[in-house]
Amino acid sequence: MAMISLDRKIHAVKQYYAGSGSLNEIAAKFGVHRSTLQKWLLNYELFGEKGLCHRAGKHHYPAIVKQQAAESYLSGQMSIEAVCKKYQLRSRSQLEQWVMMYNGQKGFRSPGGRRGVQLTMASYEERKAAVEYCIAHEKNYKLTAEYSGFTYQQIYGWVQRYQKAGLEGFLIVEIYQSQHGVPGYRQMQIILERR
Repeated sequence: MAMISLDRKIHAVKQYYAGSGSLNEIAAKFGVHRSTLQKWLLNYELFGEKGLCHRAGKHHYPAIVKQQAAESYLSGQMSIEAVCKKYQLRSRSQLEQWVMMYNGQKGFRSPGGRRGVQLTMASYEERKAAVEYCIAHEKNYKLTAEYSGFTYQQIYGWVQRYQKAGLEGFLIVEIYQSQHGVPGYRQMQIILERR
């Protein structure tokens, strides 16, 4: 797709703010996806016309900013757009990547820095206790993560697996994983059907 000129972006944003059409209508008129127009609107709001200019290269953010932005979004008190505005992020996808990293605890990097926290391995008993705690606390994954020391994403996956397979199926999958690694969805279905 050809790059859209700065003038056309400004024209699209100004048409939207003038009420010349809905988000979908203006996006279609300019031949872009709705999410692209949303990104232009966010960048225009944050940075003015300068925010619509093509920016060569990537902007680097300190690890603490990445963590704070992810936590702000995951707290549920702010929308993704509000977090992008607060931390002056030019793209929703940037925040979405940080949230995935935060949930998976792959670690955030500061520019030129090393990776942070790594995933913690857990025994069956530890996983079972975390699942039971999470369910008893109305599936509050964040609270369970803080309580147990495991990541939000790990606990979420364990609870989902437990709910699909029950305690016995959960144990079977855990044993399989310890011997053969993480099974795919089809492998897991076959394992559970054999029990």
